[in-house]
Amino acid sequence: MKKNIIVIISVVFLLSLFFVMAISSIWPGRKSATCDELAHHIPVGYVLLDKGDYKMDPSHPPLSRYIVALPLKLFMNLYVPDQSSAWRREDRSEFGKDFFYKYNDSPDKILFLSRIAVILIGILCGGILFIWTRSLFGRHVAFFALILYCFSP
Repeated sequence: MKKNIIVIISVVFLLSLFFVMAISSIWPGRKSATCDELAHHIPVGYVLLDKGDYKMDPSHPPLSRYIVALPLKLFMNLYVPDQSSAWRREDRSEFGKDFFYKYNDSPDKILFLSRIAVILIGILCGGILFIWTRSLFGRHVAFFALILYCFSP
């Protein structure tokens, strides 16, 4: 029983360190948007959630885009024009720029919230990694794998 509590505390501690390091690297104003975030994933995901229009970009499965857009839909009231010609442009990067800087006024907050969703998925994956590795190779190897996972650049 005592070993189980120590294991749980250790795993929670390592995943908390992972969370703190990840949050500190995405703090608003410290990192700018990548071209994929700006042009593809965040605006497209938000249009998928808000408008239900899959014709904007059918080249990728929508799950990852739903994940990054869900916090925006839940915690922000973002604007997207109603006419589909505004977001179904041949050059999606133009719509992405408009989405971040013309239609909405808080690009840092948009980036921060969408990146937090990815960090939470990372924490979930770290927990799954520990459980899976422990079932295959034991507790010590699972801790080593989790340490490598949590401190990987």
